[in-house]
Amino acid sequence: MPRFDTLAELREFLETNAPGMARDTLRSAADSREKRRADAAEVNQAITKRWSEGLAALDAAIFAMGQNGLMMLKRLDEVDAADPNNSHQTVRVVLALQQFNALIVLQEIQVLLQAGFWSGGAARWRALHETAVTAKLIAEHDATLAQRYLDHGFVVQTRRLTAYFDEHGIGPVAPAELASRTKKAAALEQVHGVSNASSKFREPYGWAIPLMGMNAKGRRMRPSMEALEKLAGLDHRRLLVASAHGIVHGDSGGIGGTALMEDGQWLGGPTERFIETVARPTFETLIHLAGATHIGFEPELNDFCELICLVGSSLMTLCGDAMEKFPRE
Repeated sequence: MPRFDTLAELREFLETNAPGMARDTLRSAADSREKRRADAAEVNQAITKRWSEGLAALDAAIFAMGQNGLMMLKRLDEVDAADPNNSHQTVRVVLALQQFNALIVLQEIQVLLQAGFWSGGAARWRALHETAVTAKLIAEHDATLAQRYLDHGFVVQTRRLTAYFDEHGIGPVAPAELASRTKKAAALEQVHGVSNASSKFREPYGWAIPLMGMNAKGRRMRPSMEALEKLAGLDHRRLLVASAHGIVHGDSGGIGGTALMEDGQWLGGPTERFIETVARPTFETLIHLAGATHIGFEPELNDFCELICLVGSSLMTLCGDAMEKFPRE
């Protein structure tokens, strides 16, 4: 590499040579593709051999979540047809959303763990945990809180779309529709405003403001995930959430824990290590989440309540048994 006396000389060198180097990199990557595929297959086989029973249980849990979710959707349609004004229907809608969101996240965790990317699985577990916290709180309260949750999503997303349009003059929503959404969002903020609150409805977790206690000044405290975890009884995983937070955001702690060395060399690919550190909390979180989405789905005892509670309990038992397939080491 030659030395340069000015930035202009460096810029000219890069403009001349960088395209050729990029083409060389593409050719080299193509040549090494088979080696990387072989390495990935080796890690995959090692993980399958060691954790076959646990991974089979994760497959079963994903299947059950999907099938039970279809039952929920069918129930939503039946209740709408029989009683459009059913007050619990809003709770059902939110719990069904949580059910299918969890189903997607579980599949992402499965793919990442099977491929040996445990840190990616841990990052997605954090999303599963937050879904479980929200589902428990929605299931334990009434349709008013469920509606706040749905409306909060509309307000937050509208504000994001508006900010993007204001910055770039373009976006996925047409200006007329965006104006209509903005007007509706403003009305919802008025409807859901809480007196003596330390935060606004549109702020993070604003839907949960009524659940917060009062501070010394008589104001309702600002909601946070940590506070919601305590309300849901899921704060025992707070330290793990904090670790996953570092991975999600790529802070120095997260990077320091995920950029590993193996045999004296930096590990820049998949590994069969640490699978159990993600799998165990995934199954534990799913127990709480399934309990909320299934048992909270019906407001009173009836045939569907018995059925959804039965399949939910079966799924929870499956997850409890699966945790034993991933012993602590």
